[in-house]
Amino acid sequence: MSEIILRLLMLAGIVLSLSGETPPWYLHSHYPDAGASDVPTNTSILLDEDGVVAAGGYTAQTVYSLKSADGTVVPLKDRGYSPVGPLAPNTHYIFTITPPSGLAKPYSFEFTTGTRPDTTGPVLLGFEPPSGSSGVGIAGPFIARFDKRLTSPNFGGISLKDANGFAPTTGVTLTADGKGVAIMPQFSYWPAGLQVTVDPTRAQDAAGNPGRGVVQSAHYTTF
Repeated sequence: MSEIILRLLMLAGIVLSLSGETPPWYLHSHYPDAGASDVPTNTSILLDEDGVVAAGGYTAQTVYSLKSADGTVVPLKDRGYSPVGPLAPNTHYIFTITPPSGLAKPYSFEFTTGTRPDTTGPVLLGFEPPSGSSGVGIAGPFIARFDKRLTSPNFGGISLKDANGFAPTTGVTLTADGKGVAIMPQFSYWPAGLQVTVDPTRAQDAAGNPGRGVVQSAHYTTF
C-alpha cells in the first residue's frame, strides 16, 4: 500500500513540477529558502520532509549533500542535515537531496551566506488569537508567534491548561513560515477557559541561538 501511495505522490509531483511548483512532493519546505542571500554563516539546514517518506523508511536511504559553488564538499552532522561547522562568508552553496533510485528525482536548492554569524536569539512577539479573545475553538490552533524561524516546535517550553488547571494532551507544529508554533489541545469536553503559556528561552532559531524574553501567557474564553 505504501508503494502505491508513493507512486501516486510521484505522479502528483510531476504535475506540480510542470505547473512550476517547488519544492518536490517529498519536501514540503526547507530553510534556507531557494535563492536566499545574506544567510548567517552558522545556519542550520532545516527540511520538512513528507511523512510518507519517513514512515516508509526512505529517509535513511536518502543522500544529503552540501557543496560550495567550487565543488568543495561541506561535512554534515550525523544526525540531521546541518553543517558540522560554520560556513564560509559570502559564499554560494548548493544543498542536494537524492532519494533512493526509482523513488523520485533529486532536488537541489542554492543559497548565499552573508558576512557573519547570527548571534541574536528569537523573541516571542505574541499570540494568535490575541490574549483575551472570546468564543475561540477548543482545538485551536493557538499560535505563538516569534520574530525568527525556529528549528522545532518541540522545545518543551509550552503548556496549556483549562480554567481548573487541567492540562490536556497537546500537539504542536511549526507554521508554514517556521516563525510560529501552532498549539492544538485535545479536549474530551468543552472547557470554559484556556491559558496558553510559552517560555521563549526554551526555543531555538535556525542558527542555534536560544530564545530571549520573559514567559508569556494568553487567556481565552470559549463562550
